[in-house]
Amino acid sequence: MKTIEYSSNDVILKDIGKNLERLRVEAQIPDADVIRNGGIKKDSWYNLKAGRNVTLINLIKALRGLNQLALLDALSSNNRTPSPMDQVRESSRSFPKRIRRPPGRPVNNNRPFKWGDEE
Repeated sequence: MKTIEYSSNDVILKDIGKNLERLRVEAQIPDADVIRNGGIKKDSWYNLKAGRNVTLINLIKALRGLNQLALLDALSSNNRTPSPMDQVRESSRSFPKRIRRPPGRPVNNNRPFKWGDEE
């Protein structure tokens, strides 16, 4: 099984191009329909399929033309699992503030200090 971690950028681009073509063929969508439905320029579509460097917007347009925008869900911030801090901020539960003795107010020393084992 090939891992993307050790692939060069060029290899990854070519893999993306091959996979886009595979998706198109499997869905039986003509190139012209991908171009028209996605709003991508013809040259950009063919460059993308060939594994050449294109802009991210062209990849999004191509996925839209292939009806495969769901492939971007993993990158969408809407699907991110909230962090523990996000969960605390969004919770309706409010936490009490720390109570501190106001400055200048003397400590109550009316009783002498005793250890816990003294009576």
